Amino acid sequence: MGELPTGPARAADLLDIMSRHQLRLEYRSILRGVWLRNDKEADFGVMSIAAGMLNEHAVLCGWSAAHLWGNPYRPKIAEPEIVAPIDGNKRYEGVCVRRVQIDSDEIVDLDGVRCTSLARTGIDLGRFNLRDEAVAALDAMARLWPTHARRDAC
Repeated sequence: MGELPTGPARAADLLDIMSRHQLRLEYRSILRGVWLRNDKEADFGVMSIAAGMLNEHAVLCGWSAAHLWGNPYRPKIAEPEIVAPIDGNKRYEGVCVRRVQIDSDEIVDLDGVRCTSLARTGIDLGRFNLRDEAVAALDAMARLWPTHARRDAC
């Protein structure tokens, strides 16, 4: 067997390449049905990607999407955030689930992870957070992605 997957992975996918015994030895559960190799840290970025694996239609939004866009700022109490289908009713411990409408043109693929566009991420940060936190995040994002910010504003 080659190198074991390092990032978050669904248990079902891991069981395709290893036994349950090996899964329990080499990995730990970090969210319902999502596992991480024991030698890897479950930081905010990893937990955000894992949150996106909780539902096949989930899209990272808010602080999680901002993190993927490279935003270095977030409140210490921020939880990974996803947009999940409005008709869904599942809750996931340690994950903020937004039940809002999201259009397909507001979803982008960043390094294989579905997340909200830069403009939609900014809108979500502004409407779901305290003003000072939102302004700091939006300012950081505008500095990181000045060409995107101007293009999305048109």
